[in-house]
Amino acid sequence: MEFSPLSQLCQGTTIWRIRVYVSRLWQHRGGTDHGPIKHTDMVLLDAQGNHMYAEVPEKNVDSFIDRIEEGKIYDIRKFLVFPRKYVFRPVEGHSMIKFTKRTELVERTGMEAEFPFCTYALTPIAHLPRPADMPERFTGDSANDQLLSSVFSWGSSITSFPSLDVIGLITGISEAVQYVSASRTEPSTKRVIHLKDLTGHQIMVILWGEAALNFEADEVMELGSTDPVIVILVGTLVKSYDGHRGVSGSAAYRWYINEDLPDIRDFRNRLRDNFTAIQHINLPGQTAAEVDAQVNLETKTVRELANLDMFDNRDARFFCTVVLSRHNPSQRWWFSSCTTCHKSSLPDGTAYRCSDPACAGIDAIPR
Repeated sequence: MEFSPLSQLCQGTTIWRIRVYVSRLWQHRGGTDHGPIKHTDMVLLDAQGNHMYAEVPEKNVDSFIDRIEEGKIYDIRKFLVFPRKYVFRPVEGHSMIKFTKRTELVERTGMEAEFPFCTYALTPIAHLPRPADMPERFTGDSANDQLLSSVFSWGSSITSFPSLDVIGLITGISEAVQYVSASRTEPSTKRVIHLKDLTGHQIMVILWGEAALNFEADEVMELGSTDPVIVILVGTLVKSYDGHRGVSGSAAYRWYINEDLPDIRDFRNRLRDNFTAIQHINLPGQTAAEVDAQVNLETKTVRELANLDMFDNRDARFFCTVVLSRHNPSQRWWFSSCTTCHKSSLPDGTAYRCSDPACAGIDAIPR
């Protein structure tokens, strides 16, 4: 049986056979980092460069979770073709693939050079919509649907926000820090990246969770000290952070840094030598290394902490386990503390501003 290009797949038949490269694969957990898997999602590419979204439903996840991997090539048959989803679309297309318990796949090796490894539709930074301007619906006939290439959920509820692909020069990177949000029951890991395009427009990129930890910041910082570092980000969502427009991503989010791609080559040629070394961005909060180091902190009880001499232990850190017995919802029990003088600090752009006018501190941590 011949292999069919993804562009030919349509509803109404189940005899398709395809050979595809798994460009992206992730587990959708309903807006949580470690919750139960709702479905497995993929972006598939054929040798002609066509792309298609594919999904393994929740009831079949266990049958395929150890059999298919990102970055590999498979022959696939006995699957179904459905109309594209209204939400959860990481790439545009009229149809999608859905695996069944009968779906068969065979891995093929040594053929990677025959397939493209990524797909994207770039939106200039200057043309990114404001979060408030995002349309609620997208149809195949709308101009927005042609520009804003996908829709998927982020957070605890389903939203119809578009995901976008952008390109830019990395100008700043922060450490991965622990971030406490009122909307989540547990701390999150956060990293900030600054991007700039060829016209000077800038955007803030927020990486969360595993993406923040997996980003090779040290290597990128070292490379960016002497050469421009150009990145294509796919699957980003436009969000507002402290009054500034930025982009973030979900499990479908990926980055391609200084890859041999036409758009990156063109960006580099037009940039020439007009770049500066990547700067370090200071964020409030504990770094991942500091969080890991807490296991070695001396343990104290609440009584022992209360009896400590604050003058002799001004910069000391201890570990204390407590049980919250009462809570007044109208009274805050933690605050952003200036790392210089320990007074309260307020967000000020991508940094913080100490409440003491005499203090020049721009970093803060929760206390």
